[in-house]
Amino acid sequence: MMKKSILIAAVLFCVLVAALPALDISGGLLFTVQTDAAKPTVSSDSLWGAFRGGMYQKAGDFEFLWTVVVDNERKYPQEALGGLSGSLSYDIEDAGLRYKHDGFGVVLGKFANRDMVDSPYSLFASGAGNQALMGEISVEKGKFFYTDRWMGLNHNLDTGLYYTDSGMNTWPTSQTTTANLYRDRGLVLKSFGLKSGRLRVGYQDALLFTGDYFNIDVFAIPAPGWLIQYAAAAAGRPWTRSGDMNAMLGFFADYTGDDWYAYGQVLVDDLNLDKVFDPDKEYCAPNKLAASLGGKVETGAGTFGAYVAGATRYAFESVRNEYYSYTYYPGSAVISDGQLVGIPMEDLMIGYINGENNFAAMFTWQKALPVADLAGSLEFKLTGEQSPANPWHDQVGVGANDWFRWLDDPVLEKKLTLKAGASRSFGPFTVWADGTLGYVWNRLELVEVTAEDSDSGSDERLREADGSEPYWRPSADCGFIGALTLGCTYRYTP
Repeated sequence: MMKKSILIAAVLFCVLVAALPALDISGGLLFTVQTDAAKPTVSSDSLWGAFRGGMYQKAGDFEFLWTVVVDNERKYPQEALGGLSGSLSYDIEDAGLRYKHDGFGVVLGKFANRDMVDSPYSLFASGAGNQALMGEISVEKGKFFYTDRWMGLNHNLDTGLYYTDSGMNTWPTSQTTTANLYRDRGLVLKSFGLKSGRLRVGYQDALLFTGDYFNIDVFAIPAPGWLIQYAAAAAGRPWTRSGDMNAMLGFFADYTGDDWYAYGQVLVDDLNLDKVFDPDKEYCAPNKLAASLGGKVETGAGTFGAYVAGATRYAFESVRNEYYSYTYYPGSAVISDGQLVGIPMEDLMIGYINGENNFAAMFTWQKALPVADLAGSLEFKLTGEQSPANPWHDQVGVGANDWFRWLDDPVLEKKLTLKAGASRSFGPFTVWADGTLGYVWNRLELVEVTAEDSDSGSDERLREADGSEPYWRPSADCGFIGALTLGCTYRYTP
């Protein structure tokens, strides 16, 4: 019955395609081979392929588009499509409606989450451009610009998906913790500011909420999120809401010249100056900060870019087991097809792609030649212990020395990566290749929180403090990073 329904749907789709004028249809294949150190998860295959296809329609100021992606990488090995697909994974990307006219824009659908600044190290929306269901309103008039974006994060999660509900954890998980882990979550990201010629100066504001997938108050009110948070959570009133919220704020400035671009961006998760005014104060909440700086310049030899960024320890994390960290998913690992699979930081982070406790520098180059379009990058990263979903990592809480911590771990992961790519078009047909080569020292590994790991020994408070979520810690493992991807795309306009 299901196969028959799929066939009928395919026929109806072909009839619809034939009836639409100026329709852009695309399809393509890619094949990747990679080393163990290059694989994003422990379950990923070393050799895999994918199909990507979709369509795009523009009608005046409206855009209509969608893309289907099918691969057998087994990043998360659970079967899809009711078992019909075997080991294939299936997803939809770049799908929805977009409208823009005279400085006013509306977006509704599943699209890449992009920041206001053009950088691989942007802080409020990751340079990875991860896909999320979103609704966005934007206004750009005269010297003023404003963007209000809602993103759906978690909605009706599978209760057998995450590590704390699997029975594999070190500590038993309380019912309260499990309920909190599976609460719906959403996010509203606002950016507004002023333009003066080619200079922009803006304020950015993010408010992540639990208990709701969509919150009309946060989206509709243009006030900063931290003001909305305090108003919504004030006790003793009929409209007081439950559930934690995570508010962040920051600023950016950028300038676009004739042949160059430069930006600076800062993010404040938590700011504590107690130690500055009272150096003898013993316990202070940690500073949770991030900063990014960079730009690019066009020359006769190509376009060159340079970027640096970093984030302190504990940045983007929640402080309780409400799992309101600034991440697309609430946990650090999932149980997929019976395997414990850590979620890659690049896939997990809403903001800075490398997460907390990190420093990164990248140099980029690209140039269009008659034979092909070429691009490359060289990146170096230092990363310490990371715990997106486990408050305070393996500790019960913060201590006297946690006021400002950044890359002070006994061992750090060091990663050096060189990437290169080339593409060439032959009419509607495009072929391309991407390669990665590098080395990683003391690679991060997923570890469990145990009483022996914790500073508190066998303290029973661990059960309430950490929720038994695993975290990432530099290990003794080192290895070469190598990957090669070959692909082709065909575009057809009937």
